[in-house]
Amino acid sequence: MKFKIHTIFISFLYVLAPTFAEARTTRKRQGMPEIAVRWTNNATEEYVSKARYFKPYIFSMFAPDFKDHMLPTDTIVSRDGKSSVQGDQLGKEIEQTIAELRSGNKKLTHFTILKDKEFNWQKFAGLIVLKSKHHSFVVKIFTENPATILDVKAKGMQHAAMSRLSGGANRYLAGFTRIKNLERTKEKIKNLDLPVALDFPRKWYWVPTSGPTMTLTGKHFNGPQDGKVYSMKLPCTYAIVADRIDTDYSLSYMRTKYRCKILDLCQRLNFEIDPNIKNYHIERGTNKLVIIDTEHYRSLLALDEKKIPTNSYMMLHLYVAAHAMGRGLSSAKPIRRQL
Repeated sequence: MKFKIHTIFISFLYVLAPTFAEARTTRKRQGMPEIAVRWTNNATEEYVSKARYFKPYIFSMFAPDFKDHMLPTDTIVSRDGKSSVQGDQLGKEIEQTIAELRSGNKKLTHFTILKDKEFNWQKFAGLIVLKSKHHSFVVKIFTENPATILDVKAKGMQHAAMSRLSGGANRYLAGFTRIKNLERTKEKIKNLDLPVALDFPRKWYWVPTSGPTMTLTGKHFNGPQDGKVYSMKLPCTYAIVADRIDTDYSLSYMRTKYRCKILDLCQRLNFEIDPNIKNYHIERGTNKLVIIDTEHYRSLLALDEKKIPTNSYMMLHLYVAAHAMGRGLSSAKPIRRQL
């Protein structure tokens, strides 16, 4: 019980510190970092946000090799080799599911909803996680539009805090780090003597056959005299398709038996992988420790490359909470306007 109370308290600071701190500042915002979003083919509707915490690195989160990792259109054999599906058929099922979600339907034909706490049903924006009813895959759908992508409060408090800490990133943008971070981590562990057999699910990107795109433009990241302009064009909706990893072990078992091993692994990887134990499963049939979530953890918290001084989850939470408070107290509340 003592551990749970401490964990809840630290998590409270981690999530809420930036939100509380933003209310204290009313300084003028002339020449502040600015991000504008519009439909790529329609420049008449533009949303502009200004905030001191905006960082230019978010424009590098969209992977240039995005299209090199698209869902195959031909046969995809399941991870256990017992079944298969045509990639284009799976794509059609995802497309139908998006239409069902857009209509507000939560009883989906091909998928079951696993997680929607960071999904805004009214604005159809955010992240929703689905499990296929017919195939051994999990699908994460990311969808935004010019009015929602920089709206830090539209997808819940945790989303708002993450955006503040990360310099303006969100789940949608962080999704583009998953596959490149997966590949980078695979290369790193080749040279590590690990205490457990480690593995990863396969992952692919998917985009609708036709859909709008939006253009983000950023400037003034280094002050009003900074003339450099950043820009990127993004699909409003995309998905990550990954192998479903089945397990027979509960979260409490993982915390008891694998807590120290997972933290040790994350330390060796310089915390480029999220140490949240929910992201680790002991795979049924292979007994491998599989990392199911490969977002770049340091990008989500805007942590530099310095080594994090920790040898326990409690110390890690305290470090992140202090970092959150520091960034919150030095960041101004964002302002938005529509042109």
